[in-house]
Parts: sequence; structure tokens; C-alpha cells
Amino acid sequence: MPLEKIKRLVGSRDFDVLSALEPHRSALQAAAQRIRRLIRTVDVTTQHLKGKVPMSHPQLFGGFSDEEQQKMADGAAQRWDADTVRASNARWKQYPPEKRQRILDEGNTLHSDLISAMPEGSSSPKVQAILARWHAHMQDFWSPNDEQLLGLADLYHADLRFRANYEAMQPGLAAFMREAVREYVKRRK
Repeated sequence: MPLEKIKRLVGSRDFDVLSALEPHRSALQAAAQRIRRLIRTVDVTTQHLKGKVPMSHPQLFGGFSDEEQQKMADGAAQRWDADTVRASNARWKQYPPEKRQRILDEGNTLHSDLISAMPEGSSSPKVQAILARWHAHMQDFWSPNDEQLLGLADLYHADLRFRANYEAMQPGLAAFMREAVREYVKRRK
């Protein structure tokens, strides 16, 4: 809220400090909880990257609450084809728990492999082979075309929530992923 508006509100005769502070406190508590979740995700990711603890895909994205995950799904439905997003969610939900875990573990492996290959450059054969595996991995969710792959890579970088999780895994990973996917799609044409 702009300071001028705050000044007008506080200066009005019917301004109730308690009524104003209670929702403000609730909003601050919600923000603090989200930051604590993100800090835990960064801590676990750091320990994982140091080889000290195993990490599952849900832990990797532990900074996203169920509500935030639903918002991202809704955003994906608006950004891309809503039927495709619904079909992807339905596909995921029909997998038995063991298959879901295998898919999540493969996602973790892909990210770890990509981080290890970053020094070789986004267009290196090793990175491009990892991206081919990533593209195949996407088939467990939906069959993205090249434009959707590019959009997903842009989302990883542009959306602050995704970027925070990628940066928690490895600084620069979100931008690297975007570059590498652009190269991957260019080579597919």
C-alpha cells in the first residue's frame, strides 16, 4: 500500500488500529511460514548436493504449499491448453504410489545430472543428452511440443517461485536450464 494511502487511513477519525493490525499480522505470519518452508528446502537441498542426505522430489519443491501448487496448475491451464493440464493432472493421479516415486526419483536424478554437467556448457553433448532424458521424462506427465518445452523452461526462470527452487538446487540453474532447453529445441528442428 502506498505510504500516502496509509497516512490518510491512519489519520482518519474512524481508523481502528486493532482492526488494521490483526489482518496485517496474519499476512506477515503467512509470509514468515512460507519463508521458513523455503529456508528448509534450501537447507535440505544444500545437504543433498553435498551428498549428506537423500532428497525426494517433494522435498525439492517443499517451498510450494498445496495452495501454491494448485495456483501453478491453474496458471498452467491459463497459459497453455486447459484440457492438456487437466489430462496431465489426471494421469499423475492414476499412477500407483510406487510409479509416482520412480518418476520423482528420476526427476531428482535428472536435476543432479544437469547440475554436474553445467560446467560443460548448455550446448555440450552431455547436457543435451540429459535434456533428451528430461524431455522423455516429461512424457510421464504430458507430451509437450517444442513450444511448450520452451515455455516451461522460460517459466522455470521467469516465475520467482520456480526460480527460487532451481536456485536453491544450484545458483544459476534456472537460467542454465532455459538456455539448454532453447539449444535442445533448436537442434530438434
